Amino acid sequence: MTTVVVTGDLATTTCLLLAVTWPGADRADPLNGGGDRLIVECDPSGGSLIAWLGLDPALTLTTAVTGHHDDSGYPGACAQPIGSGLAAIISPIRSVEASAAQARAQQSLLVEICSTAGLTTFIDTGQPSLSHSWVPAWADLVVIVHHQRSGPAAAAAVRVERLAERLESLETAGHRPALMIVGSVPFDPREIIGHLGHDRLATVVTVPDDRFAAEVLAGRVGCSERRFGRLRLVRAGRAAALALSTHLGSSARTSGTDQAGSRSHRVGIDPVGVAERGGDGSRI
Repeated sequence: MTTVVVTGDLATTTCLLLAVTWPGADRADPLNGGGDRLIVECDPSGGSLIAWLGLDPALTLTTAVTGHHDDSGYPGACAQPIGSGLAAIISPIRSVEASAAQARAQQSLLVEICSTAGLTTFIDTGQPSLSHSWVPAWADLVVIVHHQRSGPAAAAAVRVERLAERLESLETAGHRPALMIVGSVPFDPREIIGHLGHDRLATVVTVPDDRFAAEVLAGRVGCSERRFGRLRLVRAGRAAALALSTHLGSSARTSGTDQAGSRSHRVGIDPVGVAERGGDGSRI
């Protein structure tokens, strides 16, 4: 069992990307006790997967926390299949209901779900504010996502400073997150990493800002499975998922003998990310 928490920009898209590209998936059915991958939307501002994937609005995180699921005793009965070996427990669309469901789920429900043997759970916490952020202390890995947006370098530098602030918040809570950088302009990803501090990050991956692939992940029709596998974001996602999974395995082996050793993990840039970089020379 593995729990990966995704927070920050594009959290829902990133959860989908990691879930469909995560290595070692056995493609079993998560709803029948032998599953491998589950997405749980815990975004207090409201969920997106209901609309994106046309899922049943009657089966949400609210349903799970109030106990209105079948008699199996497994709250994952509220999960809805969204692909081969992949299911999702979706958040309500409206923020009031979504935030209430998240508050209840974090008390015990998520621990129960994430303790399921053989399950890799991806928890989408959205883009929380510093005053209303929540990341479970028992998460195996926290991935903070930073989306570089087109525009003036000065505006982008402000967003990097806010990223640094979110990183500090996670550090205060006892986490050493991995960083995913989406896009290569206006700053070279290496500049962002250098500004934040290499040693503060568990590992770093980068992916291209591929809007078409993001739309396909969000339910856009007309893209064949073969074409989907060739999309830049999906190819980079496979490399990113492999790097994150490898880091998890390395950390688990290290923590067995010396927990402090995980902090000496050497930060590296994913080869796909290096190929995609090429900023405009701007500096933070």
